[in-house]
Amino acid sequence: MRIATCLTLAAAMFGLAACANQNPAEPSATAAPTAATSVPGGIAADCPRLSRALGELEAQAPVLLPQLAATKKDPGKAAEAIAALVHELKAFRDAYGAGAEAIADPGLKAAVQSDLAAIDSTLADIVQAGDDAARVELELQSAEFRNAGNLVPVLCAMVGPSPSAG
Repeated sequence: MRIATCLTLAAAMFGLAACANQNPAEPSATAAPTAATSVPGGIAADCPRLSRALGELEAQAPVLLPQLAATKKDPGKAAEAIAALVHELKAFRDAYGAGAEAIADPGLKAAVQSDLAAIDSTLADIVQAGDDAARVELELQSAEFRNAGNLVPVLCAMVGPSPSAG
């Protein structure tokens, strides 16, 4: 939800305050690891990278979303705004997904893979929308995209803040 929250609420409010939510909503259906399945140090080793990727996307939201919203008044700018959004989502996906296959903790790995699948699906839908900014906004508000990012912050919070995060 943090991923979608940063994009959809910033679109609605043109602010970054929604992205600062450190209490994500209910986690997705992916089960959290138990003590028996959790790999010691695995979460702590991967969370700083995941947090940095999310922070970079959060930093772009106040720039990208007003551009997308402005296309309602000037539809001629839709292609440029959508291209910028797609570029940033792809960059986020690459940063967030870097090393995903090597994540040691099975719960964190499953959560990241689920998030990546939601991002990939949303990106494909956005590309298919073409220059239709209203449809792009609807894709950013889809349940699949809104639920992306729910579980990773919960799992990372279980090990506490990392000194190298951010």
